[in-house]
Amino acid sequence: MVNSCRVLLIAFFISFSLNSQNETIEHTVKRGENVYRLSLKYNTTIDAIYKLNPNSRIIIKIGEILSIPTGNEASYKNNDSIDSNLYVVKKRGN
Repeated sequence: MVNSCRVLLIAFFISFSLNSQNETIEHTVKRGENVYRLSLKYNTTIDAIYKLNPNSRIIIKIGEILSIPTGNEASYKNNDSIDSNLYVVKKRGN
């Protein structure tokens, strides 16, 4: 009996952690929005949005509801994607 309770408890925590990694929100498309702007707004990638909404590669319409990734699987943009040849120009001191 104790072992079966442990197994159920472990299964619960595993399913909970897997679901938290694949969280999404529903976004209703408004005038002027596109997949690129949504990726910036939600700090995710265009490809992550396309993965959840394959038809959005062709067109999105006002009022359409898109799933937007928000969990660990969101393929968040990170500093690794920044070109290593970029540098910041600073004002010369007088």
